[in-house]
Amino acid sequence: MSNPFKRILLDSKPLRGIWMVSGSTAITEALSVAGWDFLVLDLEHAAVSPWNVADHLRAAQMGGTPVIVRLADANPGFVKQALDAGAQNLMFPFVEDAEEARHAVSLTRYAPEGVRGLARVMRASRYGTDKDYAKVANASICIVAQLESIQALGKLQEVAAVDGIDALFIGPGDISASLGLAGEVEHPDVIATRNQGFETCRKLGKPVGTIAPTVQSVKGAFASGCTFAAVSSDIGTLLTASRQAQAALND
Repeated sequence: MSNPFKRILLDSKPLRGIWMVSGSTAITEALSVAGWDFLVLDLEHAAVSPWNVADHLRAAQMGGTPVIVRLADANPGFVKQALDAGAQNLMFPFVEDAEEARHAVSLTRYAPEGVRGLARVMRASRYGTDKDYAKVANASICIVAQLESIQALGKLQEVAAVDGIDALFIGPGDISASLGLAGEVEHPDVIATRNQGFETCRKLGKPVGTIAPTVQSVKGAFASGCTFAAVSSDIGTLLTASRQAQAALND
């Protein structure tokens, strides 16, 4: 079993993605053929639930675009459901230290490496027809630990060292709040804090991602050492295009 996203994370080329918050499988399907390197399906702050993850994964198959499922939290039941639905790439939000990172990894591994429950007839194993699924699943799962506070960034190296953590993700929204600058994701202090995290990851050889509101800010993230970045979201992009069209028509 291969995992394309886990493989391309190690490439030197920066990966460009988009955040999915609409909950629409039609939009997931459309953006899967739009040339993005990955999509992030947001279960934490968007109208997406663990019960329709499989529908979004099916939609993304049209363009063959890898999907990172950002979970709401480290709920064992929801983690299991996402994996059984066929998710290979999971992002755990608000990971604060190595202990939480190890717990997250354990939820994605079959025993003896972890505590994921084993079932046979599910989408991930091609409904039981992939007889080797349980043997290779552990190695095929990609885990992204999201660091979203000053305290978490202070423990970046220990989180990065946890076996099974494939990449880190620096969330600018909660970092801004942690700095007393809630919502000011482009504030120089937020950018400097983020970039320091990028630099530490570069020295460690650990892939690191983020999200930024504009193309220019994503380019800045890449220039500062970011490995993979999402530019805005499906809804954000739609609203931006709508405003631009209205402005052009009003000229």
